Amino acid sequence: MKEHELVNLQIELEYRLGPQRRLIPFPGSTEQSRFIVYEVPGKFVRFFRQDLPDAICNQLEAIPGESALSGSDAVRAVLSSHAPCGPVWRGRSYFFPLSPTPGIFQSVTREHDRFVVVDSDEVVSWSFSARENDACAELAVETLPAFRRRGFAKATASAWAAAVINTGKVAFFSHSHDNRASEALAQSLRVQDFTTAAAYD
Repeated sequence: MKEHELVNLQIELEYRLGPQRRLIPFPGSTEQSRFIVYEVPGKFVRFFRQDLPDAICNQLEAIPGESALSGSDAVRAVLSSHAPCGPVWRGRSYFFPLSPTPGIFQSVTREHDRFVVVDSDEVVSWSFSARENDACAELAVETLPAFRRRGFAKATASAWAAAVINTGKVAFFSHSHDNRASEALAQSLRVQDFTTAAAYD
């Protein structure tokens, strides 16, 4: 699957695409970004929320992709002329190209919609779908502080990915650019990166 196809799949986990591919947040969603830029090989892909005036979108289109991706003041200034600019998320997204082998997650059990590791009757690490639709799902993983660096996150994430891929869906994982723990987890999972992105509220 091409990188831009993966971007489209991932964006539709969080938004409906309206006319001119404008972002329409799902009812009640916390995802309310007004401008999102993705970098894929050879180009930058930009999305604008449906309520942004065309003049604002045109100004954002004129900002170089590298600058937009960096969380630049230029983008903030343009957005602030429409409404106060909120937080900016910057990070990297990956997908699982292959289903993990069962040996990686032998210690994991399924608990409703979560994949968990239990120690002394306590759930110490768990993975689940942060968001999901008929085509794909996005991984969320948590481990109690005292149980980190033991491979539990890798195990539960692998079990989650295997279950998602077994249903015929694409399994995604993303993290912010400064989340070193998630970056290390991505490396251990052997996921494949397909884009970096910046999302402006």
